[in-house]
Amino acid sequence: MKHTSALTQLLEDILEEVRSRPGRFALSLFAMSIGMAILTALIALLGGLEDRSRDLSRQLGTNVVAIFQDSSRAEQAMLPRHARLLRDN
Repeated sequence: MKHTSALTQLLEDILEEVRSRPGRFALSLFAMSIGMAILTALIALLGGLEDRSRDLSRQLGTNVVAIFQDSSRAEQAMLPRHARLLRDN
């Protein structure tokens, strides 16, 4: 029973605050609404970007290779012979 009375007291305090300061309550609801709208737009944007990246991956295929040179091992640079082997295979 003590738990119920504490919950009832909490709800009464919240209603009292809403009645005494309706502007503050409205501003809080407005801020939460804007936050939810922005969050929804962000999630939709990220979903669209994910779909677009999948489309680009499908268009490019799996035959795309990127080669980076390690600057600490510059003496083992890629030679034209290596490039021909990669192209042919």
